Amino acid sequence: MNFSTHPLAHVESIRKILREYKSDSFFKELLQNANDAGASRVWLYVHQGLDNCSHPLLSNPGLIVINDGPFEEKHMKGISSIGLSNRASDQSTIGRFGLGIKSVFHLCEGFFFLESGKNKKLRNFLTPWHGATKGEEGGAYNDWWDIQKKDWDCLDAKVNEIFQGEEGQQWFALAIPFRKQDQIEPNSKKYLRNEFPGDDDGYAEKLSQAFQKKAPTMEECLVFLPKIQQVTFQIERKEPIHVHRLGEEETYVKELEIWNGSEKSPVEVHQKSAHWPQVSNLDNLEQEPDKIVWQGGIAICLAKEKAGDTPKLRVFWSVFLPVGDAPFDEAELPEFDRDIHIFIHGYFFPNSERTEVTGASNAFKGAIIDRKNATNESNSEAEGKEANEDSVKEHWNMVLATDKNGVLVRLVKVLEKMVNDQGYGIQQVGAIVKAIFDTGSFYKLYKENICQSQWFATGVIDQQFKWRAFPSPTETAPMNPLVFPETSDREILPKLFSNDPTEPVWIEGDHCLIGNLEIKAPDWNVEDLRGFLEQIPKEALGDRKSCDCIIKLLNANPHRSSDARGAWKRSYFSQAPRASDDL
Repeated sequence: MNFSTHPLAHVESIRKILREYKSDSFFKELLQNANDAGASRVWLYVHQGLDNCSHPLLSNPGLIVINDGPFEEKHMKGISSIGLSNRASDQSTIGRFGLGIKSVFHLCEGFFFLESGKNKKLRNFLTPWHGATKGEEGGAYNDWWDIQKKDWDCLDAKVNEIFQGEEGQQWFALAIPFRKQDQIEPNSKKYLRNEFPGDDDGYAEKLSQAFQKKAPTMEECLVFLPKIQQVTFQIERKEPIHVHRLGEEETYVKELEIWNGSEKSPVEVHQKSAHWPQVSNLDNLEQEPDKIVWQGGIAICLAKEKAGDTPKLRVFWSVFLPVGDAPFDEAELPEFDRDIHIFIHGYFFPNSERTEVTGASNAFKGAIIDRKNATNESNSEAEGKEANEDSVKEHWNMVLATDKNGVLVRLVKVLEKMVNDQGYGIQQVGAIVKAIFDTGSFYKLYKENICQSQWFATGVIDQQFKWRAFPSPTETAPMNPLVFPETSDREILPKLFSNDPTEPVWIEGDHCLIGNLEIKAPDWNVEDLRGFLEQIPKEALGDRKSCDCIIKLLNANPHRSSDARGAWKRSYFSQAPRASDDL
């Protein structure tokens, strides 16, 4: 005797899934599905009900979603199976990380799907209530299963009207009738969600506001979706809103290269763990190791529109699309009139609610791949604890994010390219760097990972102060920052040095060097000081302003021996009569 599956089992499964995901997540899920299908365009069309249809749900207000990707039988298996997917072990797909098309049940009790070829096998009405007999929960919905030809003709016509594609161009569409209270069995709670957008006259505008959300914007959501070029949102009888991929002048991205480390690939190491997650493949119903890819990147996006309030720098973790409803961290950006958003993207495992990258909020303190490995990670809290599936996923997230070949280390180079291309002045760049410091938890947790190979600082380059990435200091190649006593010296100091980009690195104030926030007035030794001063051309010492500038600089940057410093100053400046009196 085989197990039987009652429709109510599907209902409860859907209810459980929806409880874990917020209702406005469906935009992201629909974009993921379209990208996985190879679509380049997506349409979102809100209507007040379709005319000339006999099906009771098609007269409801609703949402029609169209993309120009293909739709095949394997895709139909995926959307009609709960808890399984033909994409589960496919490393090239994004939807495997999220809820998928089932997110639309936040809005409805069932939806129609169809494709441009009018293949009867590839169009249907999907609801978890199907099969409930009269008298049972959901049994009163039996009139939903009878879909007439004219209903499909009505849907075809409406989709083609919205799509306006060339003759023969393929499309796939969902028709989502909004849930209405009067279509639920009287005096019952026989619904998937206690939300009735079909009865809310303002729901179309709420969707419009969600589509035009500013942090992150819909344009920013497309940065790591490689295929989608445009998304269009339209409310019936209103002008459409078109969103395009951000151009090169609006977004700066640096993605990971293929693993080229001398060690074993982290992918291989993690998949061999006894605790690595297994997934069911809908195509063959077999268990397979969950597939991962050494893939990720950093994106910095500049807002197109001026900020209504004080502009902010925001940081988002991202698994192709930003996770959660709010930024991971943020800080004010007073030197700007627009927001700047940083996206930390990777092939990470999000938590079950897809609100955060697992472990990112506490620097991956729960990361363990196995007992032996737990003791040699820089993770004292994990020492001696047993590994499990969650800890191994978190360990993968940690390596992908923080490794010397990982994601976070790329932030400095992306930041350098962005500020150079935009032509920001030294104060503006300093404001961005200060904002990164001021994010608090983000910089505090990941400072060492961001700066493990490069620091971002101001230096004298081509006799100008410029921000650039410098190799991180080591014991044999230290970085000796200088503190500027007065910003008025900014114009004088560059003229005192040559164009060698290996010259000293400068700090102005306390917030102008990513990599060493704590250094204010470093403790120079005599040899460092000698090397610094010997770069100054002797003719500069005949200029009073230059001498004053150097003296103030030396007084603001002490070293280990004040006596040695004084002797060196007297010896050096004895060549400059105009300055000797000040010593």
